[in-house]
Amino acid sequence: MKQVTINVPDNKYGFFLELLKSIGFIGKFNEENIVISEQEKKIIRQRIKNAKPHNFKKWDDIKDSFVL
Repeated sequence: MKQVTINVPDNKYGFFLELLKSIGFIGKFNEENIVISEQEKKIIRQRIKNAKPHNFKKWDDIKDSFVL
C-alpha cells in the first residue's frame, strides 16, 4: 500500500473526505480518534519554545534535495 500526502483547502476538506469515502478509499476516519499523549505534547512544546531561526530552512532552498 502507498501513502499520499496532499494539501486540501479548509473550505473543501469535508467535501474531499466525503468524495474519498464514496469511492471506497476511506473506510473509517474520525479525527477524534487521534490521540496525542501529554508526553508527546510536552516534547513538541519544548521544541517550539527552543526553536531558533537558524534551525529552519526555506522550502524553496531544500525541496529539490529530497530523494523519493
